[in-house]
This record gives sequence, C-alpha cells and structure tokens, in this order.
Amino acid sequence: MHDLIFTTEADTDVVSAFDWYEAQQEGRGRQFVLAVDEACDRIREAPLRHAVLVNGIRRMPTRRFPYGVFYVMRRETIHVIAVVHDSRNPAVWQQRAGDGGG
Repeated sequence: MHDLIFTTEADTDVVSAFDWYEAQQEGRGRQFVLAVDEACDRIREAPLRHAVLVNGIRRMPTRRFPYGVFYVMRRETIHVIAVVHDSRNPAVWQQRAGDGGG
C-alpha cells in the first residue's frame, strides 16, 4: 500500500466539515470522518484507479456524504490536497495542486 499524507488545507477541510456535521447531529461528524477514512483506504489500495481531472489531481468520492477526496501522486506518496463538498467551486481544489498543497 502507498503512503498517504494530508496537506494542512485538507486537514482543515475535514475539521470544518466535522464541526458542521457534528453541530447538525451529534455523532454525524464522526460518521463523516469514517467515510473519509474509508475513501482514503480505497485510494491507498489503488491510487491510479481514478482518472486525472486536471493538473494530476484525482478524486475519490466518499460514501453517504457529498464530498470528494482530491489527491495527487508524487513519486510513491499520495498527497490529499482537499476534502470538499461536491457543490464547491472546483477552483478550491484545482489551485492546491499547483501551490504545493501544504
């Protein structure tokens, strides 16, 4: 399996979404984090399975939540650059691949 690293921005994305879901319903934030963890496990197993969207960025959808885990491969390491809601402007994750994402 490949190593997987979250950028600072991606960590912030997850914390923000956790806080929002937890405020809606206690325990829902934890369910969101588990869905992100599951997506990351699937990415680790086969990181090249998902098509490149732009600038080397790939997307793994989460189950039960309208979020995508956006990542790039750098050598043998997976860098998660964003975890964002599907309705967010794509510029949010597109610019992160070019700025080093972290």
